[in-house]
Amino acid sequence: MELSESKKLRNVSSVGSERCFDRAEVTGSSPVRSTVVTKIVLFILLLSVNNLLFAQRNLIVEYGKYFKLTSKITNKEVEGFDYEGSLYVQGDSLTFFTLKPQMPDIKRGTIGRERDHHALYAFPKLQRTISENFWTHPFGLMEYKMDTAKWHLFEDTLTVMGYLCKAAARDAVRVWYAVDIPVASGPFQYFGLPGIVLMVENFKYKRKYQATSIRESKYKIVIPKAKFRACKDCDSKIEEIKKYFPD
Repeated sequence: MELSESKKLRNVSSVGSERCFDRAEVTGSSPVRSTVVTKIVLFILLLSVNNLLFAQRNLIVEYGKYFKLTSKITNKEVEGFDYEGSLYVQGDSLTFFTLKPQMPDIKRGTIGRERDHHALYAFPKLQRTISENFWTHPFGLMEYKMDTAKWHLFEDTLTVMGYLCKAAARDAVRVWYAVDIPVASGPFQYFGLPGIVLMVENFKYKRKYQATSIRESKYKIVIPKAKFRACKDCDSKIEEIKKYFPD
């Protein structure tokens, strides 16, 4: 992921400098060229600061499943999105995805304490996830290695909820991730990209999911009181995960 971001920055700076130099028709270390280079450096620094600030933000992203049907009343086609889950983002190191709406603990200012079999916690920096299992034995908080199978990145762009997104694909799935929200997470188990996933197109099952709301979150992510169960096919990082939930 870091290599992809670095490549993008080099492309931005080189394209910008070539255009300015051609227009000014200068060579060597002239004042005009120095000014252009300075502007490029400032632009890159501003972009980096912007990404850092975004990475520290807490967000709530709601997703919907696309539908299209014919109304029995008007006999016209109707399309829209049914609620399909919420992703709580805590900086760039922790996300919490749930398929069912959860009521936050207003008094404590937290979300996630409620037991939810479909809930999924992701720790991009640790490359681990925690899945809640309260339906079958053994009950508990199950640790897994994060699914970061190789993505193929493309330069195609699309605006989703006002955010510029780029495309990535693997298998029969194409996703669109926001380049301005550098969080390597998304709904379900779509991880490992340079930005948060705002749209998922599953061509195998002919389904589309899309962010329908993005807003600031004032809630701290917590986890239910239950036993952690270590990963069976990877090196466990449960002790590091517990540090995210000191309470």
